[in-house]
Amino acid sequence: IGRGGIGALLGDLFRRRATGEVAWFARVVVMADAAALPALRRDVTTDIVVRARYRVADATGGENG
Repeated sequence: IGRGGIGALLGDLFRRRATGEVAWFARVVVMADAAALPALRRDVTTDIVVRARYRVADATGGENG
C-alpha cells in the first residue's frame, strides 16, 4: 500500500533523523487551516508507521488522539 501526503513526509523525516541526515528533534509542527485538520489527523493516526513515531497534539500542546 502506497503512502502519500503527511504520512510519507513524516516517514521520510524520521528516516533522515535516524540516519543523521537531519539534526535530532523532539517535536514536529504542522500548520494547517481548520478545513484540512480532519484529513491531516486521519492520515497521521491511521498510518501505522507514523502513528508509532509521532503523536497528534492540539494547538495548546496537549495530546489529542
